Amino acid sequence: MLPGLTVAEAAAERPVLAATIVAVVLGGVVLVPSLALLFGLVLRGRFDREAAPVEVETPPPAATRHGRPLGTLTLLALAIALPLTLLVDGGALHAVGVIALLAFLALASVTIGAAAAKAAASDD
Repeated sequence: MLPGLTVAEAAAERPVLAATIVAVVLGGVVLVPSLALLFGLVLRGRFDREAAPVEVETPPPAATRHGRPLGTLTLLALAIALPLTLLVDGGALHAVGVIALLAFLALASVTIGAAAAKAAASDD
């Protein structure tokens, strides 16, 4: 795309890449709970004035996967993702770190959604 410029010359410096990853994670920390709350309110019909009350099924006491609490898996994904994305220069380990970071975001949104559903069920 840029004649005479290699990928290595066009790449940002390592501190810039690390700052970008940190900014994306912090943005996810703000965005994911907000979206979980919004989706929870919309799906429960809290914004529908004319809708009849909908009974909400009580979620299971704790979402688990392979016998471990979902929150533990979320923190484990973060513990794997941060060192591998920030400290490893490319290669397969860096790819594993990026995948673990995406898994952390997905698991965090599910964990927060389950906690919001449980709190809403206890409020009703």
